[in-house]
Amino acid sequence: MTEPNGDGTPTNSQEPAGQNEPGKDPNNPNNNPDINDPGPGNEPGNEPGKEPANQEPTDGAPETYTDFNFPEGVQVDDALMSEATKVFKELGLSQESAQRVVDLQIGAIQSHQDSVIKTMDGWEAELKADKDFGGDNFDENISVAKNGVDKLNIEGLSDFLERSGLGSNPFIVKAFWAIGKMMKEDSPGAGNPPNQEKSREERMYPDDKPRE
Repeated sequence: MTEPNGDGTPTNSQEPAGQNEPGKDPNNPNNNPDINDPGPGNEPGNEPGKEPANQEPTDGAPETYTDFNFPEGVQVDDALMSEATKVFKELGLSQESAQRVVDLQIGAIQSHQDSVIKTMDGWEAELKADKDFGGDNFDENISVAKNGVDKLNIEGLSDFLERSGLGSNPFIVKAFWAIGKMMKEDSPGAGNPPNQEKSREERMYPDDKPRE
């Protein structure tokens, strides 16, 4: 609706929308929204109510995991594996992701075992090269050291030394070698025979030969 001014010219009673909005310059094109901007979540290829196209869906944990693959010769602790599958399920790991965790753990165990074997081989080489223990007497001294372990008669000691690998440590082997030698020297029949008690005649006449 237009109304005449005092001079008779018409005047608009309404101004264009946004003309007097605070902080906006009607002459600045940057104030106008980009009609080509679809807004977040409305990119091409996305439909309302669906995940964005660039997001990979996750399979999640299965209802029941199938048997995992293990290298040949590896013995699996069933109780430990049962606890592991519970954790896999809580973490929402798929069958493939859980298998990757198993492979990583198996690789770490095998790497540790290889390191232990390498260390034990080094210990054996050190003992064989030892001037007092090794050389031609190596096998005999090993037998004496094992005898020292047995003579202590400590239940489970021999099994512990074998399982832990410490039975190949040069310091441990030499310690039991020393124990074995001491016990061998103290055993009956070792060294010079004990002095036999002489009769009264032999004490009184040491130079006389016994009469026949």
